[in-house]
Order: sequence, then C-alpha cells, then structure tokens
Amino acid sequence: MIVAIPVVAIAILLIGNHRSPRQIIKTCFTDAGGLHERDAVRIAGVEVGAVRRIHVDPRNHGCPAEVEMGVTADYDIRIPKDAIAEVQTLGLFGSTFVSIDASHATGQPVERYGYLPGKSVSPPLSMQDYLKAFEMSVSLTAASAKQGETQSKPLPGPPRLGGRSPKP
Repeated sequence: MIVAIPVVAIAILLIGNHRSPRQIIKTCFTDAGGLHERDAVRIAGVEVGAVRRIHVDPRNHGCPAEVEMGVTADYDIRIPKDAIAEVQTLGLFGSTFVSIDASHATGQPVERYGYLPGKSVSPPLSMQDYLKAFEMSVSLTAASAKQGETQSKPLPGPPRLGGRSPKP
C-alpha cells in the first residue's frame, strides 16, 4: 500500500504532463525546409501545438511533404480552413516551426484531420550562402573604393576673372 501511493502519484504526473492534441490538422509543402517532428506550431507568434508527423512522398507532386500538426492549446481554437501554413525559422540559427497565418482568413473552421493550404517558401539560406554574400559585398566595396581613388583628382580652384584671382 505504501509503495502503491508513490507509483500512482508518479503515473499521474507523467500522464498529466502529456498533452494530447485537441485538434489534428494537416498541410502540404513542396519543401518542408528542415522541419522535424515535435517542432512548434504557432498562430500569431504563440505556440499552440507541435508537428506530430511528416510523411514524404516525392511521387505525389500535389503533396510531396505532408505535415500533421496537433493543436494542444487548453482552449478551443477555431482555425479557418483558408488560413495559410508556412515553414519559418527563428532568426539565423533558430529552430524551425510551422506558422499558421489566419490574419486574412474568412472561411469556416477546418475539420479534424482537415487540410490547410501550405505556402511554399524558398529554403532558408545556409551559413555558406551568408558567407558568400558577405565576401561579395566586401569585394564590391573594395573595388568601389579603389576606383574612387583613381578617379578623384584635385578640384580646380575658383574661376579666374580676367586672368586675376578674385579678391576675398
């Protein structure tokens, strides 16, 4: 009996910390941009759930990357079915997440296991891309400075009137 109480208490804590989704929705991306299972799902910048599953099927040209998301907020969120899902990254080295933009949506709420339109974006730039851009910028700045040195000549003095310098 004494042993059973702590075991039950631990089980309740473990089960209580597991949040099951109130709503499951899906979207499709042509490029999932490094998204992983358990990455955050955000609406208006607020985390409301997580990516549950990513299924890749390159033969399915209409939906090569299907993403299943679980909304786990403690309250009922009615996501319009014309809200747009998009893969985003927090800053240069930040984590990847799904952002749901409902700011222009006017449709009925998406049903359970319903699909939101996915907005395909270019994959985020790699560190190598940033270094190449920086190198190119430095090269252009140096070339511009060098060209400015060779083209700059002393400006002529004030114009002479009748062969004489004007009096100050």
